[in-house]
Amino acid sequence: MEGVELIKQYRGDLLECIHRGRLTIVSENGVELALGDENSYAFYRSASKPIQSLPVVIRHLPEKYGLTDTEAAILSGSHWAQKQHVEALESIIAKTGLREEDMIMLPTYPRDQEMLHHVIKNGLPKRKIYHNCSGKHLGIMLLARELGEEIGNYWKIESKAQGEILKVISMMTDTPVSEIKIGTDGCGVPVYAAPMKNLARSYLKLACPDMIEDDDLREAVIRNRRYIHTAPYMMDATGQASAVIDSVDDLIGKDGALGFYALGISSKRLGIAVKINDGNDQKAVFSILNVLRQLGYDEDLTNRLAKVTPDTIVNDNKITVGYQEAVFKI
Repeated sequence: MEGVELIKQYRGDLLECIHRGRLTIVSENGVELALGDENSYAFYRSASKPIQSLPVVIRHLPEKYGLTDTEAAILSGSHWAQKQHVEALESIIAKTGLREEDMIMLPTYPRDQEMLHHVIKNGLPKRKIYHNCSGKHLGIMLLARELGEEIGNYWKIESKAQGEILKVISMMTDTPVSEIKIGTDGCGVPVYAAPMKNLARSYLKLACPDMIEDDDLREAVIRNRRYIHTAPYMMDATGQASAVIDSVDDLIGKDGALGFYALGISSKRLGIAVKINDGNDQKAVFSILNVLRQLGYDEDLTNRLAKVTPDTIVNDNKITVGYQEAVFKI
């Protein structure tokens, strides 16, 4: 796999790990920085969610069913089944008449420790809505119903709903449908891969919707940004990376499993994509933090993000035993 050294981690003064990867930054003028091959493919994983939800927003389905902006935000998020997440998901189900049992993924326990303890202590069963992709699934199920197809087929690549999503992925990435690579995500629905420069471009468009020629798609991006910025804690667990990043109206960011992160910066009109070759999610966030630092971005934001992925390495006894550093320059 192509890649360059992005992050080094030290224990004491001894180099312990080197994390290689690809980092691509684009503007309206094209590729501004390519560390690693900008034409190499990567899967979005869950970083596609703010784009996968756009066909739902285009059809004004959140408004049709009376969803609040907070509830609509979770359609683009990777929640941890915290209390506010579960309440939003249950409200969506009640308002739309969707059925939890129709979601394709298997029941699971909450990722959030407080909610997990509550479930175990009270002998409650696993549930499908505890899965961190359940918001996305409910959105696609709504789309399938709106398109007049059997909801139970919403996850199949040949379904109308997935066809609409693929079309929007193509429009946002400026990648022909025939050149988009498709796999199956951990939650059971299709997942998309495109060249790094195109993934970064999709987040440039999320940050700068004036670049989008299609009126309906452009207006949907603007509304979806409103949902997300109203309730950034629906994008992630409270205090985690995407919740912190999306608390700033100027930014739109989302993590994807196995070391992918994408970010758009409205004020700088930049789109950024990073993929850590060994799949380390924390190093992807640390890379984004250091991109923001090197761009001279607001210190309040970078300080809050540094609490999620600090420079220091702390052991189980809360003793500092090492550090990590970005070795790239932009």
